[in-house]
Amino acid sequence: MTKMLYEQYRPHDWSYLVGHEKATGAMQRMRDRGSLGGRAFWISGPSGIGKTSMAYLIAGDVCDEGNFIEIDAGSMTPKDIDDLERTLRMRAIGIKSGRAVLVNEAHGLRQDSIRKLLVALERIPGHVTWIFTTTDVGKEKLFKDIDSHPLLSRCLKFDLKTDDYADAMIMRAMAIAEQEGLGGAEKREWIELAVACKWNFRDVLTEVEKGTMLRSGVSDDAASEVATAVPEMVDFAAIMDEMMGVGAGSE
Repeated sequence: MTKMLYEQYRPHDWSYLVGHEKATGAMQRMRDRGSLGGRAFWISGPSGIGKTSMAYLIAGDVCDEGNFIEIDAGSMTPKDIDDLERTLRMRAIGIKSGRAVLVNEAHGLRQDSIRKLLVALERIPGHVTWIFTTTDVGKEKLFKDIDSHPLLSRCLKFDLKTDDYADAMIMRAMAIAEQEGLGGAEKREWIELAVACKWNFRDVLTEVEKGTMLRSGVSDDAASEVATAVPEMVDFAAIMDEMMGVGAGSE
C-alpha cells in the first residue's frame, strides 16, 4: 500500500526537519554531547508543525526501533506508568542501548497519571528518554485547572512556532509537489493554501496529494528553481513582497 505524502516525506534525520532551527540546533548539540538520555522533553505547538517528527528523531538518536514505545496520553493509566518503569530499568540489547517513550497528545493525561509521572520523571535512568507532545490549545486546556509547574519543570520545553518554519515549509511543499508531478501553482497560491491549512504541513501535503496545486504549463526553469531552493531557508517577507508585486524602488 502506498503511503500518504506526509508519511513518505517524514524527516529521517535532522537535516530534513522543516524549520525550527533553534530547537533542532539545541537537540543536535545535546546529541553530540550524549545527553539526550536521562531526560524528558515537552514539545508543544500548533498541529502539523513537526512535533511528532521531532519526537521520532530524538527517539531515533536514543534507541533502536524495537525499544521505542509510543503511547496515547488519554489511555495511559498509573499502572501503565508502573509497568513502563519496570521495562525501562534495564538497558536495551541492540546497536543502541537506550530506550525512549513518546507520549502523544499529552493534553489528554489523566490527573492520577500526572501524579504518577511526577515521581517517574524524577528518577529517569540515564539510558531512557521521555518525550511528550501536545498542541497549544491542548496544553492550555490541560493546565486550566492545575498548576503546570510540577510537570513542566521536570521537562526540557520546546515550543514550536509557525514563524520559525513558515518559509521553509512552503519551499519544501513546493519541492515535494514538483517531485511528485503535482505542482505548478504560483507562490502566491502556496501562501494562500498554507494559510487556509493554518500552516499545518500534513494538511498542505494532503491537498497536494488531491491535486489542488497541479497546474499545466509549468516551465522546466521554474521547477528547477523550486528544487534547488529546498535545502536553503528563504526570506519569507521577500516572498510575500514578490507575490504582492513589491519590487525594488517601490514606495
